[in-house]
Order: sequence, then C-alpha cells, then structure tokens
Amino acid sequence: MPKYVPIKEDRKDLFVTGSVNRDHEKLREFYHKNVDTFIKAYDVTKKILKLKSDKLNFFIRNIRGNTIGFYADGRKEISIDIRSKNIKSIVSTIIHECQHALQYETGMLRLDAKKKGLYYIWKQNKGLDVAIETSIRKYKPSQNKEKYMNLPWEIDARNAEKKYIDQVMKQLKV
Repeated sequence: MPKYVPIKEDRKDLFVTGSVNRDHEKLREFYHKNVDTFIKAYDVTKKILKLKSDKLNFFIRNIRGNTIGFYADGRKEISIDIRSKNIKSIVSTIIHECQHALQYETGMLRLDAKKKGLYYIWKQNKGLDVAIETSIRKYKPSQNKEKYMNLPWEIDARNAEKKYIDQVMKQLKV
C-alpha cells in the first residue's frame, strides 16, 4: 500500500503519494507546478455535480496498470494518476471519477448484494418518477475492454466528462 501525505494542512481530504510528491524528478516538478490546479478542478467539479459527501477523499498517485483513475466507494476515494502530464486529460479524469462518486451517492449505482460483487445495480430514471433497475455484470478493462466501455455507468461518466470539461477548464483559467 502506498504511503500518502496530506497535500494541504488545512484540508483533510487531499492526499498525494510520496512517489509523486518526492521521488521522480519530472513528475515531482509537474505535480508541484500544477497541484493547485488539480485541487481546484476537484473542488469545482464537486460543486458543479453537487456532490454532497463530506467523507470523500482525493488522492494523487501512481496507479499500476493502464488505469488513469478510479473511484472506490467503500473507501469514498477518488484516485487519479498524473503521469500523463496533460492537464485537460487529468481534469477530465477528475470529472469522470467524481461522476462515479455521484452515481453511488444518488443511488444510480450500487453493488448487487445478491450476486457476490460481480454484479451492480444500475438505476435508470425514465422520467415522471419511473425508474428501472437492472443487475449488470461488472467487467474490468483488463477482462474485456469493449464490455467495460459499454457499461452504463462508464458511458454516463464519459458523458459527464464531455458535458463539463469546458466549464471546469474555464474556471481553472489554464
């Protein structure tokens, strides 16, 4: 498990791994130059999406594999990888993962307790107080990239990226 340090003394929800903060020179320089931008993008996105969770934590880290970000509902943790060194891409990932947090917070997405963690319940609103809940098998990108990309909660998160990226970037003034 990576070791984390707080990013700001006055915030208890922001963390960075030592490998990003101290170890690798170019990544460390990029992080220090842009950390305030990442924090602002996170805060702006939470405000736009109206995320209410005060228990949500934001981690900047190196993530193994091909993942550039993830949301872990059990830990209320959004993690992003900044090694791409592309501000707009990183901000887009922040929006994507915040959308997943919102999906859980609003009940759009939840674990299907009856099916041992392999299935999730996706709640799709059809308007006029009508919602349809569907149990859907979860796939990791490493298992089946196409099925993963077509999961409704991934489609929803990518749509949020497209919908909000310009609005967030404008507020960042990058």
